[in-house]
Amino acid sequence: HSLNHNLKSVPLVLTGNITVRSIGSIERIALRDVLSIRGAGNYVELRLHDRTVLHRASLGAIARRLPQDQFLQIHRSSIVRRDELGALKTDGGERYWLELRCGDCLPVSTKHLPSVRAEILVDNPRALQNYDSR
Repeated sequence: HSLNHNLKSVPLVLTGNITVRSIGSIERIALRDVLSIRGAGNYVELRLHDRTVLHRASLGAIARRLPQDQFLQIHRSSIVRRDELGALKTDGGERYWLELRCGDCLPVSTKHLPSVRAEILVDNPRALQNYDSR
């Protein structure tokens, strides 16, 4: 119990690194190693190149501190590193997914769809030429 109390007092630092508080440990992780961040209740899962780290913080708290030029929120429960954006996919209906360069697929909400679409088109304006433009 005292370990958890002490962990709450450790500040979250996101200037190029993130200080991650997990059960039994505190570690610094370079933002360049974070591929995506997913909300999991009172925790977030940081997807790294070689592992997933559980961090005791809300997604909203992390989102407010992330550099916006490096990360993009794609769903109320998901944030991705901008240079990990791969392909925007749809089931032909109303549901969209973002395939990351690492191979992970995450849902894209209707609210965040325009910004995801715009971000993908920045590098390749013809990428969505034959894509449903709802």
